[in-house]
Amino acid sequence: MPGLVKPSEKMQMYKDEREQNLLEKVDAIVMRPVPGLEDLIAELPDNLTMIEIGSFAGESTELFIRSGKVKKIICIDPWSDKIYFPMRLTGNAVFMSFQNRIAKLKYELDSLPEIVVSRRLSSDAAPLLKDNEYDFIYIDGDHSYNGVKEDINNYLPKLKLDGILAGHDYYPNKYFTDKRFISIFPDVPKCVDELIGEPDKVYTDTSWLKSVENINTFLNSK
Repeated sequence: MPGLVKPSEKMQMYKDEREQNLLEKVDAIVMRPVPGLEDLIAELPDNLTMIEIGSFAGESTELFIRSGKVKKIICIDPWSDKIYFPMRLTGNAVFMSFQNRIAKLKYELDSLPEIVVSRRLSSDAAPLLKDNEYDFIYIDGDHSYNGVKEDINNYLPKLKLDGILAGHDYYPNKYFTDKRFISIFPDVPKCVDELIGEPDKVYTDTSWLKSVENINTFLNSK
Protein backbone atom coordinates (compact mmCIF):
# COMPACT_ATOMS: atom_id res chain seq x y z
CA MET A 1 0.00 0.00 0.00
CA PRO A 2 1.27 3.49 -0.74
CA GLY A 3 2.54 5.44 2.21
CA LEU A 4 3.64 2.40 4.21
CA VAL A 5 7.24 2.28 5.38
CA LYS A 6 9.09 -1.02 5.16
CA PRO A 7 10.52 -2.43 8.43
CA SER A 8 14.04 -2.11 7.03
CA GLU A 9 13.40 1.57 6.23
CA LYS A 10 12.01 2.14 9.72
CA MET A 11 15.13 0.61 11.24
CA GLN A 12 17.36 2.84 9.10
CA MET A 13 15.32 5.90 10.05
CA TYR A 14 15.71 4.95 13.71
CA LYS A 15 19.46 4.48 13.33
CA ASP A 16 19.82 7.81 11.50
CA GLU A 17 17.81 9.65 14.16
CA ARG A 18 19.75 7.99 16.99
CA GLU A 19 23.07 8.83 15.34
CA GLN A 20 22.01 12.46 14.93
CA ASN A 21 20.98 12.63 18.59
CA LEU A 22 24.34 11.21 19.62
CA LEU A 23 26.17 13.76 17.48
CA GLU A 24 24.19 16.55 19.12
CA LYS A 25 25.19 15.20 22.53
CA VAL A 26 28.84 15.17 21.51
CA ASP A 27 28.61 18.77 20.31
CA ALA A 28 26.95 19.78 23.58
CA ILE A 29 29.94 18.35 25.48
CA VAL A 30 32.75 19.83 23.41
CA MET A 31 31.39 23.18 22.22
CA ARG A 32 32.83 25.22 25.08
CA PRO A 33 35.91 27.42 25.57
CA VAL A 34 39.02 25.87 27.09
CA PRO A 35 41.19 28.85 28.09
CA GLY A 36 43.69 26.72 30.02
CA LEU A 37 44.67 24.72 26.97
CA GLU A 38 44.75 27.90 24.90
CA ASP A 39 47.26 29.32 27.41
CA LEU A 40 49.39 26.20 27.11
CA ILE A 41 49.37 26.37 23.32
CA ALA A 42 50.32 30.06 23.40
CA GLU A 43 53.54 29.11 25.21
CA LEU A 44 54.55 26.45 22.69
CA PRO A 45 57.12 27.13 19.95
CA ASP A 46 56.13 27.33 16.28
CA ASN A 47 56.41 24.75 13.51
CA LEU A 48 55.53 21.78 15.70
CA THR A 49 55.36 18.15 14.72
CA MET A 50 53.08 16.69 17.36
CA ILE A 51 51.06 13.70 18.56
CA GLU A 52 47.70 13.90 20.27
CA ILE A 53 46.70 10.79 22.23
CA GLY A 54 42.95 10.78 22.79
CA SER A 55 41.39 13.15 20.27
CA PHE A 56 37.75 12.42 21.22
CA ALA A 57 35.57 14.78 19.14
CA GLY A 58 38.43 17.05 18.10
CA GLU A 59 37.99 19.90 20.57
CA SER A 60 41.68 20.10 21.48
CA THR A 61 42.67 19.07 17.95
CA GLU A 62 40.94 22.16 16.61
CA LEU A 63 42.74 24.42 19.07
CA PHE A 64 46.12 23.00 18.07
CA ILE A 65 45.32 23.46 14.39
CA ARG A 66 43.86 26.97 14.74
CA SER A 67 46.94 28.12 16.65
CA GLY A 68 48.99 28.09 13.44
CA LYS A 69 51.86 26.55 15.39
CA VAL A 70 51.48 23.00 14.13
CA LYS A 71 53.16 21.66 11.02
CA LYS A 72 51.94 18.08 11.46
CA ILE A 73 49.55 16.48 13.94
CA ILE A 74 48.94 12.77 14.45
CA CYS A 75 45.59 12.14 16.13
CA ILE A 76 45.45 8.78 17.91
CA ASP A 77 42.20 7.42 19.31
CA PRO A 78 40.47 4.03 18.95
CA TRP A 79 37.02 5.66 18.79
CA SER A 80 35.72 2.31 19.99
CA ASP A 81 32.11 1.45 20.70
CA LYS A 82 32.59 1.66 24.46
CA ILE A 83 30.45 3.98 26.55
CA TYR A 84 32.00 7.43 26.84
CA PHE A 85 31.79 9.37 30.08
CA PRO A 86 29.66 11.26 31.06
CA MET A 87 27.02 10.43 28.42
CA ARG A 88 26.20 7.29 26.52
CA LEU A 89 28.00 7.84 23.22
CA THR A 90 29.15 5.36 20.62
CA GLY A 91 32.67 5.47 19.28
CA ASN A 92 31.35 5.95 15.76
CA ALA A 93 29.27 8.97 16.79
CA VAL A 94 32.26 10.62 18.41
CA PHE A 95 34.45 9.82 15.41
CA MET A 96 31.87 11.36 13.07
CA SER A 97 31.88 14.50 15.18
CA PHE A 98 35.69 14.57 14.96
CA GLN A 99 35.58 14.18 11.17
CA ASN A 100 32.94 16.90 10.84
CA ARG A 101 35.08 19.28 12.89
CA ILE A 102 38.14 18.68 10.71
CA ALA A 103 36.06 19.06 7.54
CA LYS A 104 34.75 22.40 8.80
CA LEU A 105 38.29 23.62 9.44
CA LYS A 106 39.19 22.89 5.83
CA TYR A 107 36.58 25.42 4.73
CA GLU A 108 37.34 28.04 7.38
CA LEU A 109 41.15 28.14 7.26
CA ASP A 110 43.36 29.12 4.36
CA SER A 111 45.75 26.28 5.08
CA LEU A 112 45.94 23.28 7.37
CA PRO A 113 48.84 21.34 8.82
CA GLU A 114 49.33 17.75 7.77
CA ILE A 115 46.68 15.78 9.70
CA VAL A 116 47.15 12.04 10.23
CA VAL A 117 44.26 10.14 11.84
CA SER A 118 45.17 6.85 13.50
CA ARG A 119 42.08 4.97 14.66
CA ARG A 120 43.74 2.48 16.96
CA LEU A 121 44.85 2.08 20.56
CA SER A 122 47.82 4.24 21.50
CA SER A 123 49.72 1.07 22.43
CA ASP A 124 49.22 -0.24 18.90
CA ALA A 125 50.15 3.09 17.29
CA ALA A 126 53.38 3.60 19.23
CA PRO A 127 55.48 0.95 17.39
CA LEU A 128 54.53 2.58 14.08
CA LEU A 129 56.11 5.93 15.04
CA LYS A 130 59.81 6.82 15.06
CA ASP A 131 61.72 7.75 18.19
CA ASN A 132 63.28 11.23 18.62
CA GLU A 133 60.96 12.58 15.92
CA TYR A 134 58.37 14.82 17.60
CA ASP A 135 58.40 18.25 19.25
CA PHE A 136 55.26 17.95 21.36
CA ILE A 137 52.98 15.17 22.64
CA TYR A 138 49.65 15.74 24.40
CA ILE A 139 48.27 12.78 26.39
CA ASP A 140 44.52 12.61 27.05
CA GLY A 141 43.71 8.95 26.49
CA ASP A 142 43.27 6.15 29.03
CA HIS A 143 43.13 7.92 32.42
CA SER A 144 43.79 4.85 34.57
CA TYR A 145 47.16 4.59 36.31
CA ASN A 146 48.33 1.81 34.00
CA GLY A 147 46.96 3.62 30.95
CA VAL A 148 48.82 6.85 31.74
CA LYS A 149 51.96 4.89 32.61
CA GLU A 150 51.84 3.00 29.32
CA ASP A 151 51.37 6.18 27.29
CA ILE A 152 54.23 7.99 29.03
CA ASN A 153 56.58 5.02 28.69
CA ASN A 154 55.62 4.39 25.05
CA TYR A 155 55.69 7.98 23.85
CA LEU A 156 58.40 9.74 25.83
CA PRO A 157 61.04 8.16 23.51
CA LYS A 158 59.19 9.66 20.53
CA LEU A 159 60.12 13.19 21.63
CA LYS A 160 63.20 15.11 20.59
CA LEU A 161 65.68 16.11 23.31
CA ASP A 162 64.23 19.62 23.30
CA GLY A 163 60.65 18.32 23.12
CA ILE A 164 57.70 18.84 25.44
CA LEU A 165 55.39 16.27 27.03
CA ALA A 166 51.96 17.41 28.15
CA GLY A 167 48.53 16.08 28.98
CA HIS A 168 45.16 16.68 30.59
CA ASP A 169 43.31 16.05 33.87
CA TYR A 170 46.17 16.67 36.28
CA TYR A 171 43.96 17.09 39.34
CA PRO A 172 43.99 17.20 42.32
CA ASN A 173 47.23 19.12 42.56
CA LYS A 174 48.81 21.91 44.59
CA TYR A 175 48.52 24.33 41.66
CA PHE A 176 44.79 23.98 41.12
CA THR A 177 42.58 24.15 44.21
CA ASP A 178 39.14 25.00 42.85
CA LYS A 179 36.89 22.91 45.11
CA ARG A 180 34.06 23.09 42.57
CA PHE A 181 36.07 20.84 40.28
CA ILE A 182 35.47 17.19 41.16
CA SER A 183 38.40 14.89 40.48
CA ILE A 184 37.35 11.89 38.44
CA PHE A 185 40.84 10.88 37.34
CA PRO A 186 42.99 10.82 40.51
CA ASP A 187 45.46 8.37 38.95
CA VAL A 188 46.66 10.95 36.41
CA PRO A 189 48.64 13.24 38.79
CA LYS A 190 49.79 10.25 40.82
CA CYS A 191 51.25 8.53 37.75
CA VAL A 192 52.76 11.70 36.25
CA ASP A 193 54.50 12.62 39.51
CA GLU A 194 55.89 9.13 40.04
CA LEU A 195 57.11 8.57 36.49
CA ILE A 196 58.47 11.96 35.42
CA GLY A 197 58.12 14.26 38.43
CA GLU A 198 55.81 17.19 38.99
CA PRO A 199 54.94 19.17 35.86
CA ASP A 200 56.72 22.39 35.00
CA LYS A 201 53.31 24.03 34.81
CA VAL A 202 49.63 23.19 35.32
CA TYR A 203 46.88 25.20 33.61
CA THR A 204 43.35 26.15 34.61
CA ASP A 205 41.76 23.39 32.55
CA THR A 206 44.08 20.90 34.37
CA SER A 207 46.38 20.53 31.38
CA TRP A 208 50.00 19.98 32.39
CA LEU A 209 53.36 20.39 30.69
CA LYS A 210 56.97 19.29 31.25
CA SER A 211 60.05 19.61 29.06
CA VAL A 212 62.06 16.54 28.11
CA GLU A 213 65.09 18.27 29.60
CA ASN A 214 63.44 18.51 33.00
CA ILE A 215 62.06 15.00 32.72
CA ASN A 216 65.57 13.68 32.12
CA THR A 217 66.87 15.68 35.09
CA PHE A 218 64.22 14.05 37.29
CA LEU A 219 64.96 10.55 35.96
CA ASN A 220 68.70 10.97 36.42
CA SER A 221 68.23 12.09 40.01
CA LYS A 222 66.44 8.90 41.04
